[in-house]
Amino acid sequence: MMDFEEFKEKVAGNIKAYIPDKYEEGNVIIQQAERINESLTFLMVKTEGENIMPAINLDQFYEGYVTGEMTFENVMGTISNQFRQGVPVSLDADLMSNYEKAKDTLFIRVCETERNQEQLETVPHKNVEDMALTYHLLISDGDELIGSVMVTNTHLKAYGVTPEQLHQDALKNSPKLFPVNFAAMQDLIMDSIRMEMELEGMPRLVQDMILEPMYPEGVVTPYVITNESNFNGAGVLFYPGVMEEIAEKLGKDYIVIPSSIHEMIIMPDDGTASSREMDLMAAEVNEEIVNPKDRLTNNAYHYDRKDQVFERFSTYEARMAEKVKAAARDEQGRKAPSPAPERQSVLKRLDEKKSIVKAREEGRVKTAVKEKKKDQTLA
Repeated sequence: MMDFEEFKEKVAGNIKAYIPDKYEEGNVIIQQAERINESLTFLMVKTEGENIMPAINLDQFYEGYVTGEMTFENVMGTISNQFRQGVPVSLDADLMSNYEKAKDTLFIRVCETERNQEQLETVPHKNVEDMALTYHLLISDGDELIGSVMVTNTHLKAYGVTPEQLHQDALKNSPKLFPVNFAAMQDLIMDSIRMEMELEGMPRLVQDMILEPMYPEGVVTPYVITNESNFNGAGVLFYPGVMEEIAEKLGKDYIVIPSSIHEMIIMPDDGTASSREMDLMAAEVNEEIVNPKDRLTNNAYHYDRKDQVFERFSTYEARMAEKVKAAARDEQGRKAPSPAPERQSVLKRLDEKKSIVKAREEGRVKTAVKEKKKDQTLA
């Protein structure tokens, strides 16, 4: 059985014998497409004068080949059919080299730094705590969104722009492509349940009677922040001004639980939660609920409304503890007497001590003299 390297080379070497004649003079390209927490390999055939190239995901075909569901001939036949019928994913080659065209398709995503360390070495990115913001190009066919391509260091060099320029343009463009969706978790849950009830034909009055006891008035639940598509939406927290807007809406600091690469949970900080509890919650959510390829991090974060600082929750706790200690030291410093008066006070007390001792000694001498005279008199 072929390994993946042998498999993709054999597909590339034989593909022209299977696809339509118009691709006969085309250039066969094998390209790696980096994704959050994964990497995919695409086969493309570029013909002269055409910027739109069919892109075949070879990973899924290799999986079928390895499991025995498809022979190599089956693979080539299926790829041939996709070329003839029209491939669902196509790539505009200009997006890979023309920055003026590419920047209007730019958007950000967020991933964990440690898990994606090898991948991040090949792409421009910006670190935020133990997460990284990466940059992507949206691939669309008219109004239909097809997919995306991660911007690599090779693309950046072809664009001729700095990483900072790429970052700023991606931040500016992201809200246009994927607007923010910020809502109370209870509203999202109730909307989902209500939708199921409506599909079953349940009357609105009955729906209200069932839903009302679920979240009594005054009960506060966490919030969820994502994008309007609810897909790869965790990065919206880093859109310009979003953290500040959430703090203004809540009227206080808040805790951030990265529940997946798709969304983050926002909890108002009422001062009762600890970083240890929140880190454990994040880890449990990842372990029990989130698909491994969708995981972000096991750490909780905190936004300080006053100082406008986003950081690990544990870092925030340590920073606040140090502030308390510093304030205590300052208070103690204000109450303590100055060194000179303290020295005078000590010397004064020593002089007083000497006087007392001297007086006591003189008293003993006088007493002894009196006692001696008394004894002589008696004698």
